Amino acid sequence: MKPYFRVSSLFGALSLVGFCNVLLADAEDSKYLKDLQAEKAALETQLASTPNDDETNLLYAATLLLDLAEAAEFKDLLISAGVSSSISTTTLNDLETEHDFELNTSFNASAWDSYFEDTLIPQVELVGSHLAKVSDTAVITLTPTQTGSDENVLVDYADVLVVRAMLKAFTAFLQIDHAYGANIKVSDIQDLNASDLISAESILDLDTSLGSATSPSSLTSSKTNLQEAIALYQEASPLLRDTPRMTQNRLFNLEGQDDLDDEAIFLADLEETLTALDGEHNFDDENNATWTVDLSKFFAGKLDLSTMLPDSVGDRFVNANVSDPTFGGIFPNWTQEMITEDVTEEDMIANNLWNGANSLGSGWWQSHWWGMFFVSGSDWIYHYPLGWMYQATETPSSVWFWNSEMGWLWTTSRIFPFVYEYGDGSKKTWLYYIVGSNNFLEQSGSSWVLR
Repeated sequence: MKPYFRVSSLFGALSLVGFCNVLLADAEDSKYLKDLQAEKAALETQLASTPNDDETNLLYAATLLLDLAEAAEFKDLLISAGVSSSISTTTLNDLETEHDFELNTSFNASAWDSYFEDTLIPQVELVGSHLAKVSDTAVITLTPTQTGSDENVLVDYADVLVVRAMLKAFTAFLQIDHAYGANIKVSDIQDLNASDLISAESILDLDTSLGSATSPSSLTSSKTNLQEAIALYQEASPLLRDTPRMTQNRLFNLEGQDDLDDEAIFLADLEETLTALDGEHNFDDENNATWTVDLSKFFAGKLDLSTMLPDSVGDRFVNANVSDPTFGGIFPNWTQEMITEDVTEEDMIANNLWNGANSLGSGWWQSHWWGMFFVSGSDWIYHYPLGWMYQATETPSSVWFWNSEMGWLWTTSRIFPFVYEYGDGSKKTWLYYIVGSNNFLEQSGSSWVLR
């Protein structure tokens, strides 16, 4: 299962929607949005007889993207996530229609994974294959009937290259998202939010593998798509900067010296990124070795934040010690000393075990894992309803408490309510705390019995 919220996917989707909105500007007037399926079928008929026609391939690529939003599979996913079932009869010509939404906390995110892998990415690749058939001499005139705009829209090879680059980048972001996906339930996030307990610590406790790559093959494919995206834009850049073209109406226009300057900076950044994809590259203008980056290590799956970062307490860390200061070789010149200095300077080190707890007032606190407790001002805390506990540690990864009835107890924020009873050393056993009570289950062989 993967996260129910996807920043990179949203970013990519916006780029696709932007392309279609520019190409087919007014939903109410464009014939492709009035009857998408009929127009798509007509274009397929044309492609059967003229498979390399510039205009037909361009328009068919646009309809394939639009078809993703109108497809029953996509609507079913939205309904399962909590969108009103009224969306099932909605077409792209009903874009202004509003639909009720109430998040379905039992929504299975694995359905999104299947959709991304089996439908969205293949469809985007198909779109790219049709755009690749547009010739380098093409200047396609799209009429108001086709686009819904007030005037003709001209699309040339440079425009197509930019769109193809956007599609490649979008696919790459999806693949990175898939590779580093998280196993977190919506209901768990909602519970934390309702209790005002959302923090890095509480989220990491929901998924201990968060920050590790679970699909190395997706990262490999993502790197290839990013390289191809940059190559496509490199090909488009001199065409976009062509002086005569800048005076003409195109999908993507550079207007004036400011645009030219911005585009030159953007292209230079892309070319530096391309270099870093294959090995070490210094991104600093003054050649400060600190900012040497090797992105090839990231796409080789070397980054594992779940094991490299110190334990979290709230939104801070227990200490500044990382298992690998280069983070898998991505920052080859980083050292532990540098990280310690930065983390300390940014006040990112926790000063006690309960930095992530929510204050309830009058000395009472609520922890996302330990529950409700009272802080006495010393190392003694009163847990409701377990009673007084002596707190002997400050890290949630290894918590020692002493209780007058049970002796020494050990647990962690990630395994609680399992507790290891050390007692006075003569009896050692695993317990399971029944949350909200005074009762424990005790491990007895392969069974658990009430203490």
